[in-house]
Amino acid sequence: MNELPFQQIPDVSPTGRYTTAVPFMLILAVSALKEIFEDIKRRRADHKVNSFPTLILEDNIWQHKSWREIRVGDLVRVDNDHLFPADLLLLSSSEPQGMCYIETSNLDGETNLKIKQSLPDTAPLTTLEKLVPFQADIECELPSRHVNEFSGNVILGQPVPFGIDQLLLRGARLKNTSWVVGAVIYTGHDSKLMMNSKTAPLKSGTVDQKTNTRIVFLFFVLVALAFISAAGAEFWRKENLPNAWYISFLQHDGRASFPWHVLTFFILYNNLIPISLQVTLEIVRFFQASYINVDLEMYDSNSDSCAVARTSNLNEELGLVKFVMSDKTGTLTRNVMKFKRVSVGGKIFGDNETDDFTDEELIEEYRSAPKSQNGMDIKELLTMMAVCHTVVPEEKDGKLSYQCSSPDEGALVRGAASQGFVFHTRQPQKVVLSVDTVIMERLAKGSEDAIEICHEHLEEFASYGYRTLCFATRDIGEDEYKEWSKAYRAAGILITGRQQALAYEAEKIEVNLRLVGATAIEDKLQEFVPETIQALMAADMRVWMLTGDKRETAINIGVFFKAYCSLAGALASIFSPLLKFEMCIGAFSVHIFVILFVRESASYLSTGCT
Repeated sequence: MNELPFQQIPDVSPTGRYTTAVPFMLILAVSALKEIFEDIKRRRADHKVNSFPTLILEDNIWQHKSWREIRVGDLVRVDNDHLFPADLLLLSSSEPQGMCYIETSNLDGETNLKIKQSLPDTAPLTTLEKLVPFQADIECELPSRHVNEFSGNVILGQPVPFGIDQLLLRGARLKNTSWVVGAVIYTGHDSKLMMNSKTAPLKSGTVDQKTNTRIVFLFFVLVALAFISAAGAEFWRKENLPNAWYISFLQHDGRASFPWHVLTFFILYNNLIPISLQVTLEIVRFFQASYINVDLEMYDSNSDSCAVARTSNLNEELGLVKFVMSDKTGTLTRNVMKFKRVSVGGKIFGDNETDDFTDEELIEEYRSAPKSQNGMDIKELLTMMAVCHTVVPEEKDGKLSYQCSSPDEGALVRGAASQGFVFHTRQPQKVVLSVDTVIMERLAKGSEDAIEICHEHLEEFASYGYRTLCFATRDIGEDEYKEWSKAYRAAGILITGRQQALAYEAEKIEVNLRLVGATAIEDKLQEFVPETIQALMAADMRVWMLTGDKRETAINIGVFFKAYCSLAGALASIFSPLLKFEMCIGAFSVHIFVILFVRESASYLSTGCT
């Protein structure tokens, strides 16, 4: 349709004016109506979201307002199963110690509940009488799109630091909590959800790219033919027109010049460009997507859902896939953790046959000699399993249950409870660190034999595909702790560079640790995972597994997939470990980025660090 403007010039176009203008106007009208319809849908969706009701503390009472009326600094109450209207600082909740549970599936796709806890200074603000006179200044970092990072201070006489654990993000949903009260930090486009919202990119498949390339080529061919034909017409005009007395008037007609001939032939040859091909492709893709949506071969009875083709532009790409990259936990595995085995005192307890840890020899050895070194190590290990976590206990109908954001933590707490170390409340008394890769580097000298034995046990655990974790401890003197705590608190009130400062201070105290033991947690594979991967390999697709587990665990997971794995590459040097240290409990972890390339003929394992 690029030649349409030329076709409307009577002396240039060899075709009718309306035969091309009317279809073109119809296409433009349909496209315009489609865009108008999409804009109306977006406007209605925005209006619906901005009109959601919420409770705002105004004139000393809770008043119903819409989301669009929320301002920074307002106190907002959110009830159970409602979305947060803005980024909020959690002040208090209906749960003890100001805790609440949120679901962030709208933000990161994770359906497991996450735990948030208010500051101890604001947790008592549970009634209207306490909230009305409450006043405080809040200083925080500028709006950013990083959903897992946040630093700020609440000025209550003196700065009280708060972070991501007290931040309730817009778009998250309150769960299993009657209500929460929060102070509005960011609204509208300053909220982290909106800052991460991007316009969906226009996706084009291989067929589109090749079609566009060929259409461009044909366009240049069309231009070349138009110039060649115009040159031929000009040559004929000069050679034959003087003798053609019946059209002699063309000799003095400026419209018969070379440029006009180029335009005329350009219009005449326009059918060389297959404009209708694009329309045909769109129709074919539409019906392909319709068939995908109702294909019973891709129906899942558990969720009662069929496949959904969200964009029909990429249908043909399904037949061109060569690489499949998959996360392990929760994708290839069930994300249901079971505490299986434990290494302590140079011995392994537990077995691989039972679903849960049922070895009574562990607790019997502790009870028979609680003052021995092995007995003290067993007690220390079970104590750390029971208290070093973010699990929140709940007692309902006389039964104790645990709410946890990490399935690993839940498995460890339940494993300790099965041995009589039941977690009821949080009362940390010492600094305890866990995670094997970094722990080994921070152990005190003189424990090489224990390290070697534990390392052998870790390799055995990894050979079964278990998730492994090391435990170590250190007793700290009161004077040393006071000096370190002062510097740590000073780092905690920084607005910029808080995480780096906390990591630096934590490095000072995480030394000369004593290895206690290690645990093994099982995360079983999803149903039909090996068969699915074998089918993908049979289709000449290469499957890559991304995991943060130990190298040995990753290799054995590949073996479980019935694939032959070979190692090509060495473990890169570990740098910039990720530090998580909270008050009296430290959790130091390095996530080793392992890519397992599974293929029937050959496989490769490359490693790096994050």
